[in-house]
Amino acid sequence: MTQSCFFLLFLLAQIQREHAPLDTMPINAGAATGSIKIKQGTAEREIKAMVFDIGGTLIGHHDYVNFTESDNPIRFMNPGAFELLSFLAHEKRVKLSIASNTRIEPNKVIETFARMGFTEEHFVIIALSSDITIGKGKPSKFIYRVVRRALRKTGIEPHETLFVGDHYRNDVVKPRRFGMATVYLAAQDKDDAAIERAHKARCRHATFRVPDVNGLWGLARATGLQN
Repeated sequence: MTQSCFFLLFLLAQIQREHAPLDTMPINAGAATGSIKIKQGTAEREIKAMVFDIGGTLIGHHDYVNFTESDNPIRFMNPGAFELLSFLAHEKRVKLSIASNTRIEPNKVIETFARMGFTEEHFVIIALSSDITIGKGKPSKFIYRVVRRALRKTGIEPHETLFVGDHYRNDVVKPRRFGMATVYLAAQDKDDAAIERAHKARCRHATFRVPDVNGLWGLARATGLQN
C-alpha cells in the first residue's frame, strides 16, 4: 500500500472519530437542575455546569496511580477538591463533568469516584483520553467537542459552563475557543518557564483566577453557594 493510501485511511479514521455518535459515551441528562453565580472582580457568570480536569487539579500531578489504587482515594485529593465536588454533586447545584488526560482506563477512574460516593449519575460525562471512543486527549479539539455536545444534550450552553484546570493551554485557551468560561489554577501550572514569562497575560485570559482548587471552593462559597 502506498504512502498516500495510508494517509487517506488515517484521514478517514479522523473524520469518523470527529463525528462519532455521543450515544456510545456516558451521558446523564438528570445530573443536576440548578445554577450558581460566581464573581471575581468585574467577572461574573451564572454557571450551570462545571468541567474538571483531574491531574494537577483534583489530585496531584503524579498521583493518578495512587488515587485509583487506594482504598481511600480522598487522601490523594488536593485541599478543597473533595469538599467542592461533594457539595456540587450532592446538592445538585450544577451539572458536573470530567475532561482529563490519563493512561488509566476509564472504568478504573469511574470506580475510584464511586468509592468516594460519586456515581455516574453525578456526572453528565466523564471524558478521558484513555477512552478508545475519544481517542485523543487535550488539547485535541475532539475532547472539548465531546463535552460541549454532551452538555448541550442536557440543555447547557458553553457560556453557562465553567472549565476548571491547571494547564493554561489545555484548560484555558482551548475551552475558551469553544465558548466556555474558565478557572485557571495558576499556582498549579508546572510549565515553569512559560509561566514566568507570561503569568499576568495568562491570568487575564482566564475568566477567573485562583491559586488552586481550594481557592475556587472559597470563591464559590463566598459569591455563589450562599444564594
